[in-house]
Amino acid sequence: MGKTTKNLWIQPEYPMVTWVAELGAARTRPADLLEFIDAVLAAGLRHRVFELTRAPAIDHHADGAAVSARVQAIYRERSILALFSFTGAAMAPGAPGSSTAGAVLAWFERDDRLVEGWCEDPGALLRALEPVPDSIPGGFTRSFPPLRITGPRLDYTGPSTEPARFGQGRPLEVRFAVHSDIWLPWVLGSAHPECDHRRWFDNRELATRHTPRLNAFLGAVSAAAGAIGGSWSVDHEETARFAIPWVGATGIDLDKSPDPSERMPPGMLDVEWF
Repeated sequence: MGKTTKNLWIQPEYPMVTWVAELGAARTRPADLLEFIDAVLAAGLRHRVFELTRAPAIDHHADGAAVSARVQAIYRERSILALFSFTGAAMAPGAPGSSTAGAVLAWFERDDRLVEGWCEDPGALLRALEPVPDSIPGGFTRSFPPLRITGPRLDYTGPSTEPARFGQGRPLEVRFAVHSDIWLPWVLGSAHPECDHRRWFDNRELATRHTPRLNAFLGAVSAAAGAIGGSWSVDHEETARFAIPWVGATGIDLDKSPDPSERMPPGMLDVEWF
């Protein structure tokens, strides 16, 4: 006999939502970029959505509060500014050279209890909560941190105030991506046996626990980018089409709901998985 689950979110290879801080205006001001890094890391800790506990690229294997000091020390000693290049390009937990970052998320245990806890990989968490073995395709449980932050490595060792080997016409961006729809108020339930990619399952019981903290973090990052002359936006080309109705520069809108005719009947939660 199959089982049921209220975990209807997934985590695929492609980002669900990507926000971008464009910092080209500060490219010749490394001190400002270091302030931005510090603001992002501090906001991540404060709102419990991004704590980097392991970053081999900068030899970091401690608590998240020490990351900023390590990045600043590298710049003082070597004139290399790691503008979130230290997270690793993929940020795939367990991959060689990858970092480890976690957040406090909410999810349903196997007995449908709602819990909140530390999570470094929602994909691995979902695999552990699978209602029936192999009932969730592997493509929906890919390994990524709850929040993925990536950016370039800037070399200021030359005589110019411009970072060396970083083209002047190249955008100077730090990207903030979530790969799971666990943050969205409504989800399509792509792994659910009755998913029709048209009607929505209500995910607000989870999203209202952690998404307000994500939104507060994004607001702090947007302000930090603006303070050094940067801009902040949603990358719609790197955002899932079905997520766009809930997404804006200020974060994810938890108050917007689909029309009643577009919602899955509550009884669908009782359908057994197989």
